[in-house]
Amino acid sequence: MDTNTRVEQGVELGLESAVESLLERAVRVLAVATEITTIKNPEDVPLHVVRCLMREFGLQAASVLRPDPSTGELCFVAEMGVPPEVRHLGFRPSGTAWTVFKSGEPQFVENVVQDRSQSSDISTYFQSYACLPLEYRKSLLGLLFVNYKDPHVFDAMERQILITFASQTAAALGGLTGT
Repeated sequence: MDTNTRVEQGVELGLESAVESLLERAVRVLAVATEITTIKNPEDVPLHVVRCLMREFGLQAASVLRPDPSTGELCFVAEMGVPPEVRHLGFRPSGTAWTVFKSGEPQFVENVVQDRSQSSDISTYFQSYACLPLEYRKSLLGLLFVNYKDPHVFDAMERQILITFASQTAAALGGLTGT
């Protein structure tokens, strides 16, 4: 066997291993996303989602936000890893949370420092994040945030997995609350 053949086989094995790893992760995450829809108490859904995301993605923080029924303000209903200082910052009317909540379109911010539209207040705590709408039957129920300590590239598979998580979370919340 010549050197080129061994190198080609090594590359093939490396790619196969990487693809298998990605597929295993996708299957695990989709199993968790499916599990979310079996939760009977709507109050348990957000915390379960946050715990699963933290475990599967190795995040610094994750949170679910919902509008307060009396004030309309976005509030944390479940979170892990979000510093108190960040919780007290609130959400700017022109910020990511409200933009996603109003538009229903997810946003993926891979480097807070390089993105001029982002508040510099958050960069002390998180360098990248995704904000996804929790939409069920054309009704926005809240938001899902995932945060990374360092800049992070959200590849196509990760984006799709996060969108699936958000969709399943919204279906669980909406189905249980009759929304």
